[in-house]
Amino acid sequence: MMWSSQQFLTLSNIASVEQGASALAQQPRGVACLVTALSSAAASIAGHAASAVRHLAAHRAGLCAICQYAPAVPALVTALTHAHAPVVEAAATALACLSDDDTGTATLLQHAAAALPALGSCLAHRSRLAAEQAATAIANIADDSPGDAVLVKDTATVRALLSCLRTGCQHGAGASQAAEAPSSALVQRAATALESLAGLSEGAQPIHQADGAPVLVAALKHSHVSVIISSASALGSLASEAGSSREAVVAAGAPAALVACLAHVDAAVVEAAASALAEVAWDPPGRRAILDAGGIAALVACLEHGGNSVVASAICALNHLTIDSRGSAALAQQAHALPKLVACLKRGAPVAVKVKRTLECLVRHNASSTAPVLLSALYDMAQEHQQIGSLADATRNLQEAIIGAAGQLGKQAGAH
Repeated sequence: MMWSSQQFLTLSNIASVEQGASALAQQPRGVACLVTALSSAAASIAGHAASAVRHLAAHRAGLCAICQYAPAVPALVTALTHAHAPVVEAAATALACLSDDDTGTATLLQHAAAALPALGSCLAHRSRLAAEQAATAIANIADDSPGDAVLVKDTATVRALLSCLRTGCQHGAGASQAAEAPSSALVQRAATALESLAGLSEGAQPIHQADGAPVLVAALKHSHVSVIISSASALGSLASEAGSSREAVVAAGAPAALVACLAHVDAAVVEAAASALAEVAWDPPGRRAILDAGGIAALVACLEHGGNSVVASAICALNHLTIDSRGSAALAQQAHALPKLVACLKRGAPVAVKVKRTLECLVRHNASSTAPVLLSALYDMAQEHQQIGSLADATRNLQEAIIGAAGQLGKQAGAH
């Protein structure tokens, strides 16, 4: 016999405290009754039952009890389509709690074929709480190795995540407010999920196929730092895929938008943008777009940043930009670029390794303008730090390239 609404309310209140949740978790019949009631046509019964399950899932003992009762997750997934918003909110919250635990995630993934589409549909729910909790669950699943592999195949959920990000950025940019804007939390979690997905070897493809590059580029102007970082990282992952994926990133205007991010006050944003630019710069069209956007000057400015990770990312981007003569010439002509690059040698590996590669490219393409300056800068740095011996060892290949280039210039001058 089904319990009354008042009884389910009592169980919800009991489960709201850890001691009560632990006691209820030890009653399999009680857990089973709560799960069964999730599908009740009576809104009050389903609502109180869902609330009790939500409270259970927030505590370790209750979460384990839910995982051990086989019908629980399918019932919670079905509850995401309930007509009563509080039921959907509680079910989405319970699933978010499950997704934040290894045991819960493993149980959830057993039902991923039904769970992910249901959570994806819930992203557009009229209840902000339901949508946010669904996005949290998806982001947590995407951050799990087996989970993100499942998400790769769920193109509908990928499109739903992009839709959240797109709508959130449109409202943030002052677009028509006819429809209610997604909450900042929802947009952040959607961006996080897309970042995790894009980082997979096959994860960039569904985002690319859903025309995600323009959405991610627009998100670089979002007011929340975490959205910018996730979007820049996702763009970098898309650009790491040669072919149409990288081409779409360039065509969407990512190079100029990422260059603009290099002036951001947050170091994590700068690092993510520089890393993405390094991926964009693998192909000539990307390099041209970065150079046209003033990327060389912006990246050189990053070389004086306090954090090694930011500097390493900037040098990696400069390294790729100097593969051809145009980028190398632009860097050679940039005021104070060479002394700044040489100074970065003091940061040690892996920064110094990247610097040496960049300087070798500069010398190879622009010997006349770079060799004398570099020799002077290297000598000055060695004198300043009284490390002539160790510096010579660390930059031997670079110095040989510079001296060789200088000798070649001398021969050419003598011939004239």
